[in-house]
Amino acid sequence: MSLLLKMCAIESYPGKEDELKEFVENELSSMHVFYDDDGLNNLFGERGKNPRVLLNAHLDSFGSEQMNKNWMMEVVYDEKTGRIKGNGTRPVGADDRCGIAIILALLRFTDFSFKFLFTTSCEDEHRGVRFFIRSIARRLHFLQDGDELIKV
Repeated sequence: MSLLLKMCAIESYPGKEDELKEFVENELSSMHVFYDDDGLNNLFGERGKNPRVLLNAHLDSFGSEQMNKNWMMEVVYDEKTGRIKGNGTRPVGADDRCGIAIILALLRFTDFSFKFLFTTSCEDEHRGVRFFIRSIARRLHFLQDGDELIKV
């Protein structure tokens, strides 16, 4: 829970994901999970032998820069109910911070085999994932025919 709240406190706009990317890199490093960076700040890696599932979450958020505030700070932990809640104006998915937290939790607490991809500039016409697919994925055989892509 605190992992999600920590990530929600980090502003991360399309093209300006450095702080959240560094946070995710620190989490991966603390778990001794090997990962790579594709040059557009997308992070990718895999765990297990020949995993066929790819989990993807994006590092950027939409809207907060234009509104001149970090709307994700409105995501809070309700100690009475033990639940995360928002202010009612946005979904509590925290604009994919939940997806990032799920992937990190799967890496930390399970032995599941899977590939993972944290992309940048999703809110900017999906530039990060498009760059990764065109420039990296096929060349490194990171994606193969029959792989299952799951957007978390």
